[in-house]
Amino acid sequence: MRKIKYKIMVFLIAIALIGITQTVSAEIDGSGDVFHHKVSTDGQTWTYEQASTAKDDVDIKEITYIVSGNTLAITMEVYGNIQTSTKHAYLFYYNTSDATYIFTWINTGSAIGYDWDFYLNQDDYDYMEMLDHMVFGDITKDGSILTGSVELMGSSEPTNVWGSAIEYDVDYSEITDYGTIEWYGDYWPNMYAPWYGVEDEDDTEDDTEDETEDETEDETDDTTDETDESTQDTTTDEESPGFEFVALIAGIALLIFVFRKKK
Repeated sequence: MRKIKYKIMVFLIAIALIGITQTVSAEIDGSGDVFHHKVSTDGQTWTYEQASTAKDDVDIKEITYIVSGNTLAITMEVYGNIQTSTKHAYLFYYNTSDATYIFTWINTGSAIGYDWDFYLNQDDYDYMEMLDHMVFGDITKDGSILTGSVELMGSSEPTNVWGSAIEYDVDYSEITDYGTIEWYGDYWPNMYAPWYGVEDEDDTEDDTEDETEDETEDETDDTTDETDESTQDTTTDEESPGFEFVALIAGIALLIFVFRKKK
C-alpha cells in the first residue's frame, strides 16, 4: 500500500512540475567539432581550422536549459572535464527581450542576470543603482558538467541562447587582442561560431568547381554526339550554388566585461 501511495505522490509531483515548466531544451552536440584559431602559413592572416588534435575539455557534448516557475536552470556537459584554470572559459548566454543571463566558469564560476533597460540607458547610468538591476545565481562543476540556476528578472521566453567552451594558449588575463591569440573552441549551436559559414564557403567552392567540370564534360559529350548526328544545337545551363554568412551574435562587450572582472 505504501508503494502505491509513493508512486501516486511521485506522479502528482511530476504533473505539477510539468504544469509550471515553460521552456525545456536539450541538445546533443557531436564530438570532434572543435576549431583552432591560428595564424595562417603566411604568418599574418588569422584563420579557423578544425582542430587536428582532440580537445575534449572544450568539446561541448550537451547543453540543456529549463524554465520552471521563475527559475532558469542550465547544464553544460563536455566530452572531457570542466577545467578550472586561467586558460579555459566556459560560457552560456540566455537572452530575453528585457534581460540577459550569463553563466560563466573562468577559473571560478558566476551566474548573473542583467536588466537590459538599465544597462542600455547610458544617459542615466547610476553605478549606485547597479546592484538593483542585477541578479546573482549559483553555478557548480562536477567532472564534465556545469550546473547553474538564476531567478528571472522578467520575460522567460528566450530570444537568443548559446554557449561556448574555449581553451586559450595563454593566460586570459594577458590577452589584449583576442584576434591575435591562438585558441581552441566549440560553440553551441554552431551558427554562433565565428567560423560558421567559412567551411560552407570552401565546400561551396569545391562543389562549384566539381559542377563546372561535370557540366563541361557533359557539354563535350553532348557536342560530340550531336556532331556525329550533324546537329550543332548545344545548350549550357550554368548554375552556381549560393551561400551566405550568418552574422555572429557573440556579445563581445559582455565577454570582455567578464574577463576584466576576473582579474
